[in-house]
Amino acid sequence: MLFCSVVQYRKIPIRRPIIFTNIRKKIALLLFGLIFSLVIGEMGIRLLQAVLPPSPQAYWKDDPHCGYRLNAGPPLAADPSSTEYINNLGFRDRDRPTRKPEGTYRVLGLGDSFVYGAVAPRQNFLQVAEAELNKSQAPGSGPVDIPLLGCPGWSVENELGLLQSQGLELQPDLVVLNFFVGNDVTGIPVRGTIFMGELHFQGSNRWWLRTLRKSHLFMLVEKSVLVGLRKKWLDRQFQGDDQSEIMLGATVSPSPKEQSANTGGPVARTLTNSYLLIQKKNQGVYRQQPDHQVAQLWQEAEEQLIAVDRTCREAGIPWILVIIPTEIQVDEAVRQQVVDKLALEPANFDFDSPQRRLCALAEKYNFEVLDLLPEMRLAHDPDNLLYIPNDTHWNERGNDLAGRLLAQKIRYLRRANSKDL
Repeated sequence: MLFCSVVQYRKIPIRRPIIFTNIRKKIALLLFGLIFSLVIGEMGIRLLQAVLPPSPQAYWKDDPHCGYRLNAGPPLAADPSSTEYINNLGFRDRDRPTRKPEGTYRVLGLGDSFVYGAVAPRQNFLQVAEAELNKSQAPGSGPVDIPLLGCPGWSVENELGLLQSQGLELQPDLVVLNFFVGNDVTGIPVRGTIFMGELHFQGSNRWWLRTLRKSHLFMLVEKSVLVGLRKKWLDRQFQGDDQSEIMLGATVSPSPKEQSANTGGPVARTLTNSYLLIQKKNQGVYRQQPDHQVAQLWQEAEEQLIAVDRTCREAGIPWILVIIPTEIQVDEAVRQQVVDKLALEPANFDFDSPQRRLCALAEKYNFEVLDLLPEMRLAHDPDNLLYIPNDTHWNERGNDLAGRLLAQKIRYLRRANSKDL
């Protein structure tokens, strides 16, 4: 009897409380609704982008060869004398003839935001080099023409794409590829793309953010909402610290951006939180023992440079790799403050290592290199800087120095090539 009772008792179904069943159903329904809404939203945004033509007034446009570039627009859309004028080639520069004029020595100036310029185009280092060469050209030699072919966010991959497409069509006699130590390695995963007519960086060094940015819906939310939240987060990153604004003892002349708000005179130098965050993201490039990710990025950058060398050799065109140093390589005071603020261990870093590595690559593959770091260190003056404060780019003085150094290099190579002929 006892055995039978136990068996019968085990056969009795156990009923779960109704309240738990309802909660599970509601959670499942909520998740389904959320996923369905996200899918519909993603499809809707992609459909609108496919149906709606890009605005002819958009500043940026997609390019199948180099990823993206500036939108030239109608020929009379802007005043050619304007510093924001986009020329017939689709770059921030004066108009250039597509076909090289007879007797002209044409040099292609490829690069990122340094070529795009944080100063007026006429003060850009490539334009300075062009003016220097035309001012002191040898008797009987033709004029020098240096088109500015650069966009913010470009890496060697973008520059190689432009060189292999439109660049070679411009019939260059020399190619100058400008490599910025600051982010031409660590910035490789951060791919720029044109989203709703604006430049948006779709990639990331973080795998989860790189995955999220594949969604156009996420990019829309990031563009409209998350950028503001990120600024608030950044403001809190260094809050409560006596060095939330790091004062440097020196004073500097106002940058072009600061001159609009200041009538003149020296200004106190500070490092902002956003500047420190940039240095934090890019500090891996100076490590004596780069981590696995940075080591892979270095290899990818070198492979791209080798591809540039191969492209130029096949076309019979000499080229120069110009190594653009970062401010923390040039300015010891800024470097020390960045090291202190970010709590970096100096023994783990070698701030000259990127230049040595690139120069070794140039020696191995026998192409020309111009390392600007030594001369910029000699020219550094705490009271008259080479870089725009908190901007990572050269100011007018930095552009002038780089342009004159580049002109010397081009003049030397031009003479050497003419003797070889």
